[in-house]
Amino acid sequence: MIQLKEICDRECQQLGELIRRDHHLREELGFPDSSDVTAERIASDILNWQRRKSAICYGVFLNSRITGMISLSHYNAKSKTARAGYWIETEFRRKGVATKAFERVVKIAQERGITLLSAKIDKTNYASIAIWEKYEAKKTEISSNQYLVSINI
Repeated sequence: MIQLKEICDRECQQLGELIRRDHHLREELGFPDSSDVTAERIASDILNWQRRKSAICYGVFLNSRITGMISLSHYNAKSKTARAGYWIETEFRRKGVATKAFERVVKIAQERGITLLSAKIDKTNYASIAIWEKYEAKKTEISSNQYLVSINI
């Protein structure tokens, strides 16, 4: 069963440890492949990002194990808009984890009064594009390698 839990220090530490052990994910997220990158540093980076982007971040848990993170960021109360972003541990991809987490974060966004949810997605990220297409997303090319996807909720 997939659950979302708003992250605080403990979850940030768990996410830091997850990124540290998952080389592929660490590379995708832009963390250096170095032994001096600690779980504490990664956790600090997550918390700082959350503050800078006016974000609420949630740990994605599968049967009590943290498997990734999903967030609502760039929240604008006046326009009732936000962005959604997520990443999942490599071993849990293609198992419906991101799909279920996205379903839950859409409900959270609706409860917060958000009416338009968007994301920038690399054109080669077919799995992520497919998640948004289930919600009849509008897809706009914004660069040679990215789309802006958006859904009315």
